[in-house]
Amino acid sequence: MEKTRLTLYELNLCVGETIEHGMPGPYWVEAELSECRENTNGHCYMNLIEKSDNSTTPIASARAICWKSNWPTIRNCFENATGQRLQAGM
Repeated sequence: MEKTRLTLYELNLCVGETIEHGMPGPYWVEAELSECRENTNGHCYMNLIEKSDNSTTPIASARAICWKSNWPTIRNCFENATGQRLQAGM
């Protein structure tokens, strides 16, 4: 059986289209921010986790990148919604 080859870009498109068709509408993902690091180029690299309700053990985790063009807006939205300053370490 021959396997279909995809580039990373093609795979990302397929995943995005699958989510868009299977879950139409806008969504916010709730997670705990376990690490937040802004690099010298202005991009922000984050680790997101979800812990079990009755434990501190993570049950899910994901890495996230917020590009420089979006990071100031996202940071401001977070700070306005929570009243907390979001400090991204370098």
